Amino acid sequence: MLEHLREFALEIEEEERHHNEQTLITVVSDSVSGIMLFFMLAQPSRGRQALFNTISRLFEGLSDIAKAVMIILIADTLLGYHSEEGWTGLFELVLGRYGFEAEEEGVVIFVGIVPVVIDVFFKYWIFIGLNKISPGAVVTIKQIDTH
Repeated sequence: MLEHLREFALEIEEEERHHNEQTLITVVSDSVSGIMLFFMLAQPSRGRQALFNTISRLFEGLSDIAKAVMIILIADTLLGYHSEEGWTGLFELVLGRYGFEAEEEGVVIFVGIVPVVIDVFFKYWIFIGLNKISPGAVVTIKQIDTH
């Protein structure tokens, strides 16, 4: 009986060691990938400039109504009333990836704060930044919000 418990304990120890190793590998690889992406986007290069110019031309090529609809679609998807389940799932997915379990209080705080902060920055961008790029889209968004 004692030998059986010892074998079971060693088996659990090996499983936990493997799980910890996988979590550490995930953290290191994600960190390295994030740092490399940051440096690639931060360094001025022809490829980066071409990418940003293409995205800018695509956005500028849209009509004001298309810009407004695209912005509203993105905002409602990320920040709408139905997005709570999505934020909860994202929070649990990210924590699970790094080996943590999501506690209910943490999920509630995250879902209550992060979308609100993103909404504030999004509205700031719409009414300050977008106003410079495409004033017509801002007018369209304001008209849609009043209905």
